Amino acid sequence: MTLQQLSYFVAIQQYGGFTAAAEELYISQSSLSKSMISLEKELEVKLFLRNSGKTRLSGAGEKLLPYAMEIVENFNSINEICRTAAFDEEHRLSLGGGHGLNAYGITNAVFNFEKKNPKYQIDMREIRTADVINQLRNGSIDIGIAVLKFPLKDDLEDLKVIPLIDDKPLLLMSKLNRIAKSSLISLESIKNQTFIQVNNDPILASYYTEAIKKYCPSAPVQLFNMTIDSVRPFIVEKGRVSLVAEKVARSIVIDESIVAVPIKEEIVLTLCILLSKNEGSKKGMLLAKYLKEKFPDRTCFRL
Repeated sequence: MTLQQLSYFVAIQQYGGFTAAAEELYISQSSLSKSMISLEKELEVKLFLRNSGKTRLSGAGEKLLPYAMEIVENFNSINEICRTAAFDEEHRLSLGGGHGLNAYGITNAVFNFEKKNPKYQIDMREIRTADVINQLRNGSIDIGIAVLKFPLKDDLEDLKVIPLIDDKPLLLMSKLNRIAKSSLISLESIKNQTFIQVNNDPILASYYTEAIKKYCPSAPVQLFNMTIDSVRPFIVEKGRVSLVAEKVARSIVIDESIVAVPIKEEIVLTLCILLSKNEGSKKGMLLAKYLKEKFPDRTCFRL
């Protein structure tokens, strides 16, 4: 007994006979008859009664019909579930990026992409830069967004890196800090200040700490695994200073207790799109192209 035979059996009853069923199934009536004769032989029972050219179910056929209908219906449901799942998988796109996704406007850009391409569903996850790189390599995500420093390190040669947004750090400090009224500050001139830097993304944090150690090597640097919002009390109450990307600084400088001052040193970090070269995702490339059009020519933010 095959699923095809059961499907034919149900169709004969559904369409009222062999002739109509054969037309609906796009097969010859002789092929349909042979299939049913084979099924009857295997089951050792007559499924149809044929009188004067008319066909109706036998008693055994009537008993078999509800079971056959259930099997065929379940098979069709399985097919539909698999087709839907395949479609969903083909149009589901995973993006991994750091905590600056919203600050840089990436989140809104992704929402707009989904509106313009409603068949796509994008799953966004906030992860560290190292995790973005690793998950791209193992195929867990289709596209990554990370802040990087150029020139790039050699260990990223297997990834395609597309510069998106240039951003220069600002120095955050309390308005009561003696240097708060400066319009431009050189890091070399503030060696007596104590820095506090967020360390929940070690690669990103290293860019700032390397710059601090380069320009004011004697300045103390405190690293904390905390959110950027949690830095505020240390700046306001304890007089610490912090290097923070300009766009992210907007979320911290929300009142007059903290000021953001440009620095003299040319420290530029770049928000980048990352894609795998080896197993490049076509879905990832589609979103990357949209983001590149949305943020052309390495947009540079300024407060």
